[in-house]
Amino acid sequence: MWDEANRLRLVKNELGWHYYLYDDGGERAVKAEVEAYNAAYNGQNTGRALVMHSFTMYPNAYMTVRDDRNYTKHYFAGSRRLASTV
Repeated sequence: MWDEANRLRLVKNELGWHYYLYDDGGERAVKAEVEAYNAAYNGQNTGRALVMHSFTMYPNAYMTVRDDRNYTKHYFAGSRRLASTV
């Protein structure tokens, strides 16, 4: 599924559901693995609920943060990434 700005929002594949969020500049800010459930109230189907299991945040170009609190730091020379450390 794509959003109105033609950015990838939701993918379902053999690994599960993957949901993507973007910042106001259009850069990907969060990648999440989600599970979809049918929601019901008083026996009536009310839609679907998504539960996030794991995620990766991209706060800026210099860091990537995973849900297990580990992070990767990226080092650049100009626009070229030279190295990354975990």
